[in-house]
Amino acid sequence: MRKPLTTYFGIATLTVSGLLLGGCSNQSVLPDWEQVEGWLPGWTPRVFKIDVPQGNIVTQEMVNQLKPGMNKRQVLFVMGTPMLTDTFHPERWDYLYRIKPGGKPAEQFRVTLYFQDEVLAGFDGDLRPMSTTEMAAFQPEQRQRSVVVPLQEAEDPSLFKRALSSVGLADK
Repeated sequence: MRKPLTTYFGIATLTVSGLLLGGCSNQSVLPDWEQVEGWLPGWTPRVFKIDVPQGNIVTQEMVNQLKPGMNKRQVLFVMGTPMLTDTFHPERWDYLYRIKPGGKPAEQFRVTLYFQDEVLAGFDGDLRPMSTTEMAAFQPEQRQRSVVVPLQEAEDPSLFKRALSSVGLADK
């Protein structure tokens, strides 16, 4: 027995209206996935969020190389071109670095260098030079480690290599 055409129209109408009304739902009823990440199973696909670095890369190692008395060319070699140079204060260089690792809060570093007569006089900011003992305490996992790689055992020659060696054409 054939179904009447109105049945198909009724199903299509209900489906379309359900989809349209579903688009009007309130987004606040959906959970915040960052808060319930431990609740999600491990196989749940997630969106990959890239790291977003902005500005001049400023690291602790770079700041440790700065010494009072360095000229501007030496500072340029160590730190790179400053992000901000004020035309009214040419003796001040500002380095700004902001990185937002994917899915984590952003970190921001600022270093301001002050020059006097083309020579580094001082600096200010979030990073300061550390002594070697402070650096050892700051980065205990950065020590060099030796890795022992086991030697590979000699492989049995393949059938083809055995055939070549029987004729006298194998590599030694």
